[in-house]
Amino acid sequence: MTDIYNASGDLIAEIPLSENQLLALEAGLTVTLQFHTPQLMRGGSHGNDTGSLSLRKEGDHIVTDDLEPVKRLHALVKRVAAAQTALDEEIAAAKRKKMNGKLI
Repeated sequence: MTDIYNASGDLIAEIPLSENQLLALEAGLTVTLQFHTPQLMRGGSHGNDTGSLSLRKEGDHIVTDDLEPVKRLHALVKRVAAAQTALDEEIAAAKRKKMNGKLI
């Protein structure tokens, strides 16, 4: 996760950036991110969020003027991680249940 700041230097969120995106920022380029709720999570309590934001490097900080999209992306990343954890737990429970029914 990478810290993202506003133009005043205030930390606003952490979001994942790829190595290539970080290299582009280090080279002085502006990086534009587009995001959306993964298809399997759309509907229900997860909703369907989409957006874009631009990032640039200023000194030691990665900065954006797009505050609301950064916050929405941060929240989306947290929802995806929670959904993945819940799915992993369901799979592990199903495996344990299956193994309990077999002689080992």
